[in-house]
Amino acid sequence: MKIPDRGVNEKECEQLTGLSRLARWRLETQNKFPKPTKVSARTNIWLLSEIMEWLYESKSPSAEIK
Repeated sequence: MKIPDRGVNEKECEQLTGLSRLARWRLETQNKFPKPTKVSARTNIWLLSEIMEWLYESKSPSAEIK
């Protein structure tokens, strides 16, 4: 599946995944969620292609959170 790549901000990442910032951080530290790229001192972005790939590969994202 080919997805055009672009940056996704915090709010959009939460809308796409349904995961809070803390839930994503927990998964990131376990290497179970794509890590963001820092674009400025206070701004992180995720690549849309990585988010979509993660959504596709994970059947139930909220089931992984403990």
